[in-house]
Amino acid sequence: MLTDDFHAPDLKTQLEAARATYADSHTRALDAVDMFNFMAGNPEKLKGEFPDRQELIAAVTMVVWDAAYWGAECAAAEARLASLTKPLLACVPPELRP
Repeated sequence: MLTDDFHAPDLKTQLEAARATYADSHTRALDAVDMFNFMAGNPEKLKGEFPDRQELIAAVTMVVWDAAYWGAECAAAEARLASLTKPLLACVPPELRP
């Protein structure tokens, strides 16, 4: 039996949430990539900070995973934004579309 109990937030609320999620994940992805670049560019400093080779490997692995995770989150948020805005383009006259 189908009911009308489902009430999605209005489009404005969904767009605001999607924009916030995208901005947050984009920032975190950039931070993770910056950390990876720092680690890759400073191997001697890292060896001093992580004298135990296993700790160094674990730290580098976590940074790579972090970058991959936030990159995927950013892509998912971007897809969500696209899916929310696509129906809106149908309301825009063709000569005004990007």
